[in-house]
Amino acid sequence: MQALGGEPLLVLGRSPFAPGLREAVARALPDLPLWDWVDYAAVFPELDLVIHHGGMGTTHAALVYGIPQLVVPHAGEQHLQARRVEAAGVGLSMRPAEATPQRWQALIAALLQEPTFRDRAQVWAQRMEAAGGVEEAAAQLIESREP
Repeated sequence: MQALGGEPLLVLGRSPFAPGLREAVARALPDLPLWDWVDYAAVFPELDLVIHHGGMGTTHAALVYGIPQLVVPHAGEQHLQARRVEAAGVGLSMRPAEATPQRWQALIAALLQEPTFRDRAQVWAQRMEAAGGVEEAAAQLIESREP
């Protein structure tokens, strides 16, 4: 990221499946601040790119805020989300085994420099807003559960 002029924000989350991850990342990247959690509504409007594992929450938030995505899926439905991101034209993906420094740089550069990704992400954000956003989705969910 820094080679491309970016300022990374690394959010690790908390997972019982990755003991020692935070410590390992802190040793490998001592100058990078690490976060366990961020408020998407506060942070996402400031981002140029979201790199994530392909979880539904992060994928959806990036769409809501119209941000291009680089998805690196690890398990389950994350691979499907990665394919959907690519099919929608709002991002790219790679398997962890493909994650070389050169590959990272090429994909990040493409997502930041090719305006089509941001343009398509913005179209998706507009579509989601026009559909009523989170509030409408919640209202429909509640209505569907009423007798």
